Amino acid sequence: MANLHKFDLQTLPAMAWKNGGGVTREIVREPAGASLDDFDWRVSVADIAAAGPFSRFVGIDRHLLLLEGDGVNLTSVEAGLDVNLLADDTVLAFSGDVDMSSQLLGGAVRDFNVMTKRGVWQAQVEVWTAEGGIHAEAGLLLQTRGQARCEHEEGEAVLAAGQGCWWQGQMASLHWQPLSADAKAIVVVLQSVNA
Repeated sequence: MANLHKFDLQTLPAMAWKNGGGVTREIVREPAGASLDDFDWRVSVADIAAAGPFSRFVGIDRHLLLLEGDGVNLTSVEAGLDVNLLADDTVLAFSGDVDMSSQLLGGAVRDFNVMTKRGVWQAQVEVWTAEGGIHAEAGLLLQTRGQARCEHEEGEAVLAAGQGCWWQGQMASLHWQPLSADAKAIVVVLQSVNA
């Protein structure tokens, strides 16, 4: 059975960036104890307080979604990318191999990050506002607004904004049911890549 791990963003430790431009709250890094150079997959929330470069993650595929703030402009000469990312549920997928710079469009922003080791894991990131379910060997759900009930093989929980759950192990099912009209969640489905 896949162990269900619950989390609350408010209780996660904030790790300051080396360049001083923000902080990251890591939700999960697998396998447990892996360094930032050898993880299989990682999910985190970051607060960007100042313009600056993104860290380069060679061999990693990334998904980025803005949770709060006025927006951020992301540019990469290598990837030919110049995009304004707003808090409108748009998910940006890009390679961690390329140089990426960020420029705030207003005040500080908060983003949601998914990183997967290329050729080992692949991720699908969606925003849900209507009842839904997933069946996967690994996954994560973050409640971003309102309240909802999350049902898993190991039980159920009522989630408020900033709370969520994740699992990895055997194939497991998760069902999400909104309890308020404004309920919204980010859902990450992770599948291992068969060699």
